Amino acid sequence: MCLKKIAIIFSLCLLICNIALAKTLPNPDTSAVSACLIDADDNGVLYGKDEDKIMHPASTTKIMTAILALESGKLDEPLVITPEAVNTEPSSLGLRLGDKITLREALTGMMIVSGNDAAVAVAQTVAGSVPAFAKMMNDKAKELGAVNTHFLNPHGLTAQGHYSTAHDMAIIASYAMKKPEFREIVSKKAYNMKYMDGHTEYVTTTNRFLKSGFEGANGIKTGFTNAAGDCLVASATRGQKTLIAVFYNDDYRWDDAPVWLEFGFSFYDPSELQDKTVVNKQNVIKLNKITEQRIKHSRETNKNLAALDAAIVNKAKSLNNKTTDVADTAQQTKAKDVDVAENTKVEVSSDVDNNISNDEYKENNSSEENVEVVLNENEDLTKMHDIAGQIEEMKERKIWLKCGGFITIDKTEALTAIDINSGKFTGKKNSSKENTIYKVNQEATVEIAKQLRLRNISGIIVIDYIDMEEEQDRKNIMNLLEKELKKDRSKTQIMGFTKLDLLEMTRKKL
Repeated sequence: MCLKKIAIIFSLCLLICNIALAKTLPNPDTSAVSACLIDADDNGVLYGKDEDKIMHPASTTKIMTAILALESGKLDEPLVITPEAVNTEPSSLGLRLGDKITLREALTGMMIVSGNDAAVAVAQTVAGSVPAFAKMMNDKAKELGAVNTHFLNPHGLTAQGHYSTAHDMAIIASYAMKKPEFREIVSKKAYNMKYMDGHTEYVTTTNRFLKSGFEGANGIKTGFTNAAGDCLVASATRGQKTLIAVFYNDDYRWDDAPVWLEFGFSFYDPSELQDKTVVNKQNVIKLNKITEQRIKHSRETNKNLAALDAAIVNKAKSLNNKTTDVADTAQQTKAKDVDVAENTKVEVSSDVDNNISNDEYKENNSSEENVEVVLNENEDLTKMHDIAGQIEEMKERKIWLKCGGFITIDKTEALTAIDINSGKFTGKKNSSKENTIYKVNQEATVEIAKQLRLRNISGIIVIDYIDMEEEQDRKNIMNLLEKELKKDRSKTQIMGFTKLDLLEMTRKKL
């Protein structure tokens, strides 16, 4: 009993110290109407903005849907697909009557692409009906302590009496992220959904935060309706700590999430945020022109460098000798949880690595020094950067845009036709139809220029933009296309819009 009291007092002291530390840090701002940041270990609120305000949760609702599906014991049973599910308005997973797919596969697709049709099918498979499933959702929310939450449907489309708060959703997300299978699903950037007849459907995540390179990012769910605005539940784990941030009605959710999570991690001792990494046999890569920016990029793309980056930044600026032992460097940077072999080195040399573009960092780098970093020989860089997934994505006829629209690319013997569709994108609140169309066309233009390079599309290319009434909008789109095509090593030529409002251009094959 005495020991328990001592432990409690000690924990309170640590909490007080953390609070005192936090006061010395700049508080993050946000454009969100409501936001909440919690420690997933104990659901303690680290920071918030009107976190208990009643809000429309949009597709973040699907977090609870996934929880109940995972706890149903029916994951390997066939999904029940009804006309009600198929006809649910977008966003859609594209389910059709007669499709044969397990609940597990449909659930994975639902969370990755945010399919409302899949959410209804999941609900009907688990509970028999949407109302019965909604009751299960509310019972679970009450059990978890989400007392300001009430669900009416499994997908989050706006409905009177369907609501939650940023604080409640953070609690629900915290519970979900403790489930290994849920955690695995929401960490996927792309997935080949397997149907029972043997065919697959490739889906990609709507979560830009997951693809952002933020250290430790591991999910979880986006959302958007006109009533809810842009929503995001974001999670990141560093070492022993998982933090969850929720943003409701936030036009800058992709910018806010990294800032808030970084702020949250500053509360903790660095030793709690370190992964134990073993570096063994030498497997050397060269990083051209070492600077803080390059190191930051490396840290975000390769967690093995996280324990070394501070040492490299400091040492690369001051080293006069040719080599230094990383074990010694790690000690100086207090990276105690990293085991480093004796043959692991950070080397400064005058050699230029021809495999790395000098132009990429020439504006921000002045040093001619290079650094050799020893990585774990077991690290699979192709998996780390999802190379296979990106290659598969290049084969797809349909390419989804971040705004919810999409483009289709059809290649014929005579020409390549590219069509732009608004998809599920309906614009922001108070946005005009013209503005919505322009936003989709604008994002599509950037993506098209990229796809032309990736796929090496050549010859005559015809782009069918969504009709723009304003001549100035067409001129702006052409100017944007010209700007993006300047990144292309191949010669391109824009002919302009035809009388049918089709944009003609040509590209020389590399």
